[in-house]
Amino acid sequence: HTKLHIERVDSRIRIRGPLDLHHFQQAKEILQQVHIVNGKETVIDLSEVTRFDTAGAFLLRNLYNATKQQ
Repeated sequence: HTKLHIERVDSRIRIRGPLDLHHFQQAKEILQQVHIVNGKETVIDLSEVTRFDTAGAFLLRNLYNATKQQ
């Protein structure tokens, strides 16, 4: 069973592992705690995402919207 890891490093949010329905609640809780840096461009790194479905797309869209509101 692959684990989900989400971390912020400077202006980059790195997501590793599955971003899918099975991990939706965990990802949602972690992403709510990720602080967006005001006035700085945020890069969302998906290069190590191993599984992605519409639930993951929903979370990603919410994260994108949060970066644009800052």
